[in-house]
Amino acid sequence: MEPTWQEIEQAFTRATDLAGEDRNAYLSRLRQDQPALYARVDALLLADARDDEVLHQPIRNSAQDLADLDDDRWQGRQVGVYRITGRIASGGMGAVFLADRIDETYQQQVALKIMSAHLLQSDAISRFRAERQILANLAHPNVAQLLDGGTTDEGLPYLVMEYIQGEPINIYCERQRLSVSERLALFTQVCDAVDYAHRNLVVHRDIKPSNILVTDAGEVKLLDFGIAKLIDVDASADLTQVGTRAMTLDFASPEQVRGDTISVGSDVYALGVLLYHLLTGHSPYKTTNANIRNLESSILQEEPRKPSVVLTSGSTSKLDMDSANSNPFSLDPARVSRQLSGDLDNIVLMAIRKEVDQRYASVEAFKQDIENYLGNRPVNAHRASIVYRAAKFLRRNATAASLAAASVLAIIGITAAFTYQLAQERDIAQTERKVAEQVTEFVTDVFRTADPYENQGDDLTVRQALDQATSTLDEQLNESPALKARILHVLGSVYYGLGFYEQTQSLTRQSLALQEGDTMTPKQLETKELLADATVYLSEYDEAIELLTTLVAQRSDLLGPQHNKTINAVASLGDVYGRTGDPARQLAFCEPYLEDARALTQVAEKTWLLVCVATALDLLNQDERSLEIYEEVAALQKAAWGEEDLTYLLTLNNLALAQPKTTEGLANSIALLTQVIETRRRVLDPKHPQLVEALHNRANIYLNNSLFTEAQSDVDEALQIVGTYPPNSGDLHIWLEILAARLDEVNSKYDAAEARYKTVIDSITQHSDGANLWLAKTYAGLGKVLGITQRYDEALEWYRLSKLEFEKAYGTNHIEVIYSVLGTLSILLQSGDTEKATQMAWDAIDQANKLGNERAIFETMVVTNKVFLKAEKFEDVLQSTRASRASAEKFFGNPSPEYGVFLSNLADAEAGIGDHNNSIETRELAIAQLGAAVGDDHPVVAVQKMGMAKSLRATGRDESAIEQAQSALATLTQYLGEDHPASITAREFIDAQ
Repeated sequence: MEPTWQEIEQAFTRATDLAGEDRNAYLSRLRQDQPALYARVDALLLADARDDEVLHQPIRNSAQDLADLDDDRWQGRQVGVYRITGRIASGGMGAVFLADRIDETYQQQVALKIMSAHLLQSDAISRFRAERQILANLAHPNVAQLLDGGTTDEGLPYLVMEYIQGEPINIYCERQRLSVSERLALFTQVCDAVDYAHRNLVVHRDIKPSNILVTDAGEVKLLDFGIAKLIDVDASADLTQVGTRAMTLDFASPEQVRGDTISVGSDVYALGVLLYHLLTGHSPYKTTNANIRNLESSILQEEPRKPSVVLTSGSTSKLDMDSANSNPFSLDPARVSRQLSGDLDNIVLMAIRKEVDQRYASVEAFKQDIENYLGNRPVNAHRASIVYRAAKFLRRNATAASLAAASVLAIIGITAAFTYQLAQERDIAQTERKVAEQVTEFVTDVFRTADPYENQGDDLTVRQALDQATSTLDEQLNESPALKARILHVLGSVYYGLGFYEQTQSLTRQSLALQEGDTMTPKQLETKELLADATVYLSEYDEAIELLTTLVAQRSDLLGPQHNKTINAVASLGDVYGRTGDPARQLAFCEPYLEDARALTQVAEKTWLLVCVATALDLLNQDERSLEIYEEVAALQKAAWGEEDLTYLLTLNNLALAQPKTTEGLANSIALLTQVIETRRRVLDPKHPQLVEALHNRANIYLNNSLFTEAQSDVDEALQIVGTYPPNSGDLHIWLEILAARLDEVNSKYDAAEARYKTVIDSITQHSDGANLWLAKTYAGLGKVLGITQRYDEALEWYRLSKLEFEKAYGTNHIEVIYSVLGTLSILLQSGDTEKATQMAWDAIDQANKLGNERAIFETMVVTNKVFLKAEKFEDVLQSTRASRASAEKFFGNPSPEYGVFLSNLADAEAGIGDHNNSIETRELAIAQLGAAVGDDHPVVAVQKMGMAKSLRATGRDESAIEQAQSALATLTQYLGEDHPASITAREFIDAQ
């Protein structure tokens, strides 16, 4: 006879509760006495051992399915004085229904819980009745109230509770986007409810998000005391049987997993796990409940990871948290990690210690430590060192105006105290290590207020504190070089976070000098990496390459070539190669590490290398591969950090800019940047620079695709935000002014464009000593405007300055230098100096070929072809364009405006030698390319239609020629006016028929 599902469940549960010889003996007896039952249990145990996520609890799942079907029969039925209107949820002991009171005494909507019929003969009935008695004894605003109870006509116990209109606490936190402090404040309400239960001699034993609802008013309600235990419960009501495994494993304490005695400490542990998830979105352990055996092992043996570390490691598994609707973690992981580091790490980890006597003695003590943290008072979970208490005192009492002085005095005083300790300790090395750790913690804690992610305070005050602290180091710490080196590193990192890269560079160099030795240490390499990062931001690329090259080699020797820190250094060096205009070298250097990076568990390091490769591919115009990797990066970051993470949004920004230059690519770019803008509006301050940056990028794409109205709207909004910033607040204002000048140029506001460019030049030259790329770009923009207004000599001078500025930054062999040459060529063409332009064109071609950059080669070809056409060197144009047509189509994309211009040059050359039939065919393709990008009624397309008209007339097709010319004239008149030379030419062409 086939065993029933109840028999299979009982046997499987008993087998899983046994281990080693005990399990083998039980299974041997089962095989001998009940072979059919043994076969089913053995198959389930094999599936469980394979960690099959689908079959890991097939019996329990089947039982729940049957229970759900049984629950459906209650719909519309009357129980006592209540009529059931719908099911809210089902659990192990029964189902909870929504019901209305119908006895006309008063109207009331309630939650009605009925025990499942299949448990009627089991011990669950005693637990259900115990829950009813427990709830009857509890009256607290954060505990769902028992209203009534009884037995159905079928003999099933039921209880009636207040109906809570709310959502699980984890979902509420995410949907409301609560900050860390707001989550902690909400959590204290949970602590109040559980502490109240404990004071009434009740241990809940099943604390989890689905049992904690939050109302719209932000009020917490603790539910479901179904497996709760009365601390003084009578021995006849045994609610702690191991075999029933009455617990939710994700939140179960080690003593629950072992089947030991349950106490208030078990609820403290579950609250700790709950807080861990609310603050990180993750479980303390790497294994999820889908792998029961491994999760039990982790709970019993694995040390939980620090919450601050798990947020940035990228190596964790998301916890389901009892809700299919659980939202991804909504806060910025990097920012939250900094907040958790220190006190909150210690608070959470103390709550989930494996030894009961090492946890908080009560929920009240747990709550008190959280309130201590929120009030900037010392917490009991942290060793009460002098440094620690001093730091807490400063953070609680110092105002923005006095922070600098207090910080410096504290550093001096505490450093002196530790210097005295150095003399008192026998083990000097150990003491210096302790001092370094404590002082570093203090300095970091004090100056964390300088981080814009932490505080919107007065940067000047913090800068003064840093400067004064730095000036005291020689006086205070000359006799302790190891300690001094570490503090120099920490101060350098804070300067770096504030964007003071020269100070970072100076301090890290001093730190490295103090750390010199025969062998390289990890701390020394961290300092070298910080120095390299600052050097990159100062555009001192030769030194950065030297530093990063040695860093890669040293980390490879010390940690191995596949270590995450080695790969991180590789990505940094590759990034510098790209910044110096050598994406081919960037790709060649980084691409061999791709698979090693993909094998990393930390999303940050993995994606940094991937982004480096994608950027190189983008610069080399390998669009498909670049997009694939950017999409891979975006998926990894979104899964790890959520769609509102700032790093993920930066990747979306890069993905938008890497889209192919096609109609579909343009739509994708705008859609992605719009998503970035809307998300940054939602998660950041409305004046945040990252929002301005996204607006700038979208405006730039709009402008490049002739969507001028849209571009102007984004630029105006961004300029309005930047106008609220303090003077000299960075490059954002410069970027926007350059973009606004380009829009002025488009709108024929040449005086306004010239004025903007000159304002930018004045601003940059006042605050920049070395090479400045934005200055070079501004020189070129001004040169272009002056060329349009026929001030050719001035225009050529500005292009000359632009070229020199780019050469200062990059050297002579760089794509930006070539672009300056191409600008000069355009001015020479406009001025009519065809001879000089022709000579210079050949030099530009040689320089582009020498660089070996496809983008530079093709864009040079487009400009030099115009020169050769003007000089009537048609054969030169034909030779170069026909030979490279297939490559150009692949490089620029089809359709794309660049490829359209390339084809129009070829059509002009064909017409120039009298090959009008081929010219017509090529011109049709050029019009299709340009029309797809900018629309058929754009002036650029109208110019091509006039070229088509001339070739059509040359081949005797006058009627078609007139049609093309009339279409062109309508567009030119609309956009440029009737008196524009292009409009006059078109009209004369028509009249000459």
